[in-house]
Amino acid sequence: MNIAMSAGFLALNVLFLLAYLFNFALNLFRDFKVQKMLKTNPQTIPAVVKEVHSAKRRTHVLVEFTSPQSRILFNNTFEFVPTDKAEELYHGGQEVNLSHIDPTNLKKVYRFPLILEGQKAKLEKGPLFTNAILIFLGAFNTINVLISLIKANALVDNTVMLTEVFGSPLYLVLIIFLYVMLLSYLIDSLIAMPVAHNYNYLKVYGTKAIATVKTFKFGGAKNAKGLRESRMEIEYYTSKGEFVKTRLNSYLYSETQEEFINIIYDPKKVTNVVYLKQ
Repeated sequence: MNIAMSAGFLALNVLFLLAYLFNFALNLFRDFKVQKMLKTNPQTIPAVVKEVHSAKRRTHVLVEFTSPQSRILFNNTFEFVPTDKAEELYHGGQEVNLSHIDPTNLKKVYRFPLILEGQKAKLEKGPLFTNAILIFLGAFNTINVLISLIKANALVDNTVMLTEVFGSPLYLVLIIFLYVMLLSYLIDSLIAMPVAHNYNYLKVYGTKAIATVKTFKFGGAKNAKGLRESRMEIEYYTSKGEFVKTRLNSYLYSETQEEFINIIYDPKKVTNVVYLKQ
């Protein structure tokens, strides 16, 4: 039994390490695929620069554009560092183009960057760095566990208890707890689009609808305005007459709390919805 527990704990560490490696490789592949699509078949949207603002060694360019799908006016803010020389390239009232990929032939969209004219598409280093750190920590812990088990003969001697190998049950509990906490991040990274990309995608290709808020409750931490997030259960009909029930979280709804709300949904996945403030 003790050998089985030792082998099982080692297998758990190896399993998560392999999952981190797969997640890193898959997301890197998705990023390169989007880069290629932006180079070979970019789609463009006309836009207007509304404001250019510099503060704390960052320049923010506010751009306004009309969605080709919903015909709603949206804005996007692009951040630049001093070396980008954004203040020289952009000014208020300037007409520019926004580039994005064509998702028509994609079964599911995992990346949807909006690129401001004059800029090159770049790999997002933040998620790649986070995934690389998880691989490093996972490899370090797995090797440490393997060496500890081998030194204690825990994989061949059934009298050696797993808790004896690591000195305390607290270590085992801590490792399992960390894996459980990171599981939701791992799942989201594998199957979901990053939040910012999802907003970009819905702004461009989302369809507008009116939804009925059936129930809502406050939850989570407060935002900068002191409002708690509203967690809603909503119902709506798509443009094809399909009836949809889904959930929606929004800080913006906490300000209005109306029965009927405007939303934008993804025609490819009708449960992907964001609240549209009037």
